[in-house]
Amino acid sequence: FPYQLPTKTQEAITALYSARESYISAALHEIKKSYGDIDTYLKRGIGLKKEEIKKLQKILLEKKQ
Repeated sequence: FPYQLPTKTQEAITALYSARESYISAALHEIKKSYGDIDTYLKRGIGLKKEEIKKLQKILLEKKQ
């Protein structure tokens, strides 16, 4: 299926679904500039409660071994 799409379309889709380091770094920089830290961003910027943040952490973060 992907080979049937024009190259530009394939590139656009790849960019949309990529987690490029530069994108993540830019987002973190803006979050820290605007909110000071991730926790404050999640609480004030997005409006999450402590319980919701803990659930997210449980889902997204790996435990240290």
